[in-house]
Amino acid sequence: MQKLCTHCETLYTPKENHRGSEQIYCSIKCRTSAAQQRMINKIKENAIQETRQSFNVAENNSNISGNRIDTQQRTDNFSPDIIRLMELNFEARNKISELDLKNLYLTKEIEELKQEIINLELELEEEQQPEEEGMIGGIMKQFKEDPVTTISFASELINNLLKPKINAA
Repeated sequence: MQKLCTHCETLYTPKENHRGSEQIYCSIKCRTSAAQQRMINKIKENAIQETRQSFNVAENNSNISGNRIDTQQRTDNFSPDIIRLMELNFEARNKISELDLKNLYLTKEIEELKQEIINLELELEEEQQPEEEGMIGGIMKQFKEDPVTTISFASELINNLLKPKINAA
């Protein structure tokens, strides 16, 4: 059974899915596009409603002072330019919110990377420090302080080890 898409008005065969509501759009793209259009219309209606409410407040204030403003005449004269400006204002606010979120995310990521750098530097310092335990550690420490004396000591030690031992019997 073929059905008519409520958004693009093309014929389509619905998917065999018995869960949920009946399929009314031919594709996900049409469903998304229709949802976006509904959202834009809702935003326009809300903006017009807010403007009418602000005109009503102005009318109430003018009634108090004795000056009557014809709000119906003002609100019926919305030009496409005013609506377009309202849409642009809404889009700009959304973009600002999006950029604020990106800024927050990137700031958090920078802080995490700074902490990782600090941890890596500490790890590198730990690896660069020689162990000061045992004979080798002591020789390395002495070499840093006085290399000439350490080399002469090491060469004397090696010569003593390599000399043949003479037994005095």
